[in-house]
Amino acid sequence: MVGLSTTIERRRMSAKCPCQNCNVHIEFEAAQAGQTVVCPKCGMDTLLFISPVQPTPAARPSPHPVFKKPMLTPLEGLRANTAYPGGRRVMNILFGASLIGAIIGIFGGVLSSGPAQGILIAVSIGSFISGWAAWEIANAIFDMADCALRRPATDGKKNPV
Repeated sequence: MVGLSTTIERRRMSAKCPCQNCNVHIEFEAAQAGQTVVCPKCGMDTLLFISPVQPTPAARPSPHPVFKKPMLTPLEGLRANTAYPGGRRVMNILFGASLIGAIIGIFGGVLSSGPAQGILIAVSIGSFISGWAAWEIANAIFDMADCALRRPATDGKKNPV
């Protein structure tokens, strides 16, 4: 009888909740509810909570509900929850402008004639490639900065910003 009561007591003390970023289930002790922890799958901060009613296996919803939040890869989760939303927005606007400029240049080169035609097309393609490379480099720099902010310090506390 002692073994049975210990098992029931353990079930009451433990809880599960989904990560708010990648939806993986995290098991924790009920006393930890309300704390923020790092998800073991995606590495993002997530809040531990106890849902009011734990569904029984028969009452669980379908694994494919109609309006299910899409699963994010760790990189998509990092970019969605970036510490630098303004910088990433400016970077995307500049890349979009570079792409539009390249498209206009290519059409202008196609419509023109003479020696300027090939030069205009080549310069437009070159500007698009350099804009794309700058966008990728800026993305990598923002990703590294976001990872550095989320990397746990050696004493277990978050790194200061």
